[in-house]
Amino acid sequence: MKRTLAIALLLGLAACGDKAPLEATAAETVTPKALAASAPEPIKPAAVPATPAKSDADKDLEKRVARAIQAGKLHGIDVEASDGAVILFGTAVSAKERDRAARIAAKVDGVKTVDSRLQIVTGS
Repeated sequence: MKRTLAIALLLGLAACGDKAPLEATAAETVTPKALAASAPEPIKPAAVPATPAKSDADKDLEKRVARAIQAGKLHGIDVEASDGAVILFGTAVSAKERDRAARIAAKVDGVKTVDSRLQIVTGS
């Protein structure tokens, strides 16, 4: 019964169409050029506010502070610098090591302030 209804529905829908089947002639053939001309314009992604690029001086200061910290045999410390303000991120095994990293960073030429955000993690 369901099959008969489905067939009847399909035949009824097919009979409702009042347009003749489309047949393209040589003059109506769609070319890639015509297709491209009629294609909708692509959607552009929304503009994302750009973060200000680090100046070369900030990058240089970050590298110099990082080298000084590594020379002090301290590891697991990342450095961020902006206009002479240095922030230390990462881990230290003790408060003594954390303070030592801040002192090393403060001695680097060009450093105005040091913000130590180092977390103390035993065994780091």
